[in-house]
Amino acid sequence: MGALAVVGFVVLAPFALVAFVVAFAASTAIGVATAVGSPTRLEPVAHRAGEDPAHRLYLAGPAFQDVWRLSGAAVLATYHRLVALPDEDLPDSMFARMWRRRSIRNLDGPLVLPPAGLAGGYALGFLTVTLLIAFVTALHAVLAGTVVLAVRATACGLRWFEIITLTLRGITTECGTCEQRARPAFTCACGRVHHNLVPGAQGVFRRTCLCGHRLPALLLNGKHSLPASCGRCHSPLPPLAQSVPAVHLPVVGGTTEGRSAFLHAVLSPRQPAPVHRILLGEKNSRRLVHLYDTAGDTFEHAAFLGLAGGVILVVDPFPGPGSTDPKLTLDRVTESLTELRGTAIPLAVVITRTDALPGTGDRSMTIRRWLLDHGRVDLVNTAQNHFTRVHYFVAADDPWAPVHWLLGAFVTR
Repeated sequence: MGALAVVGFVVLAPFALVAFVVAFAASTAIGVATAVGSPTRLEPVAHRAGEDPAHRLYLAGPAFQDVWRLSGAAVLATYHRLVALPDEDLPDSMFARMWRRRSIRNLDGPLVLPPAGLAGGYALGFLTVTLLIAFVTALHAVLAGTVVLAVRATACGLRWFEIITLTLRGITTECGTCEQRARPAFTCACGRVHHNLVPGAQGVFRRTCLCGHRLPALLLNGKHSLPASCGRCHSPLPPLAQSVPAVHLPVVGGTTEGRSAFLHAVLSPRQPAPVHRILLGEKNSRRLVHLYDTAGDTFEHAAFLGLAGGVILVVDPFPGPGSTDPKLTLDRVTESLTELRGTAIPLAVVITRTDALPGTGDRSMTIRRWLLDHGRVDLVNTAQNHFTRVHYFVAADDPWAPVHWLLGAFVTR
């Protein structure tokens, strides 16, 4: 009986070990290759309901399923080989053949095996091989789990690295349509939309869309080049929304204050639009500037004020009949800002008509003093009390000066 157990162990153990080594090496290589983006010849793993339209990583679940399937197949194969009834593949089991023979030859002659000893020997051999398979399975599961955890940890680390990098660079994504912070969704060439294109269960560096196209999962390897849209309202986002810091500057003023003329001078020859996006600066100092054309009687409920990095107030020092008082416009701005985000931002006051302004000295201080002398004390005090920094400009001097000043205040704050 003991001899048969040894024979079973010696015969079956090498096969089990070889199967373990081959299966583990193959599954690990395929999983890691898929994780880092190398193509494989195996069919991709189907995605789960509710996930993005992309295939899951092999090491995100199927690897463990293969461990259990391989172990179960090994146990069943051992059982059928030793004690099962004959089938088409196995004309006769080893137990049946040995039962008919019931003897083996040694150096001295035939050795007859009693049925009880034969059964016990095979039972012990089967138990030994089963324990070996269980040990190999546990070892395989531990090693596979280690690889899976390493891949998941890498994905998590890369995801946080990208978040921290964007935070340190001040890059946020805002939608000009729904006027809120947006989580970008990226569109594959096939038209499928991926709302959570980040390192994870569907890919560490790249993922495979259901159409077979591979998409980068990180900004470092080209995600910013994909068409992006707002995940909330599905409006297209600017191409540089994920790679350049954005600054939102609402331009406010009454309908007759010269706001449209000021914007035309800044944006010419661009066409009029509610939101204009302009890329300013060079290399690391580039900013994507959003200029909002906002009338004084329509912006009270504009959610984009919560994103504002500064405000441009256009003032006509000689308002005509029916014009909006700039103090009233500024009060509405401060009320809306207080509700949405607070007024801890700079304010640029742009004077549109300068016929009576002296042209010498500090231009900002000259304009401020002139406003105080001509009954605009309440306007100057409100601006000084509710904003971190206030600077006064003349539109005719340089229409871009208020924008550049606000960008400088945005960078240094």
